[in-house]
Amino acid sequence: MNTTAQITSDPWGDILQRDEKILWQGRPDGGFRMRSGDLSSGIFGVVFTAFSIFWMSQAVKAAGFIWMFGLLFFAAGLRLIYKAVLGDTLRRRHSFYTLTSHRAFIATDMPFKARKLDSYPITADSPLSLQTGTFDTITFAARKRRGKNGTVQTPISFQDIDPGQKVFQMMSRIQKGDAL
Repeated sequence: MNTTAQITSDPWGDILQRDEKILWQGRPDGGFRMRSGDLSSGIFGVVFTAFSIFWMSQAVKAAGFIWMFGLLFFAAGLRLIYKAVLGDTLRRRHSFYTLTSHRAFIATDMPFKARKLDSYPITADSPLSLQTGTFDTITFAARKRRGKNGTVQTPISFQDIDPGQKVFQMMSRIQKGDAL
């Protein structure tokens, strides 16, 4: 008599709608690269960290533990350097993309952060665009955030994917209402 129960579960079962099916799954390229904004943030982080080391070396001459206050700035500078050099690469290495017949999903599983799954419906109003290059980027939504100078729109994209043209064509068909 076999007492082993075989449990099969669909990890997408509770997420997808009944008529929704997965069309494509992929990941962004995880290779190391720095963008121009990362370089300026990294340089600022190096200067910030160097100044905090200088400040602590001078403050240690004073009586007490005031030099320890500089550790906060030292840590902040190291974080700026870390995010500038490795931030985008780590985010891409821990991201997963899924395109269904109705939505685009972006899942992230970053170390020391909670897992996150965001979904974006693909509709006739979706701002669909393709940027080609070594790896392609498909923008399909925008997130509005309030800033000091008003509302800022941040594009939502499948970044650094291959083959982007194929995925873009599928999204275009979904946007037009064509059945896939």
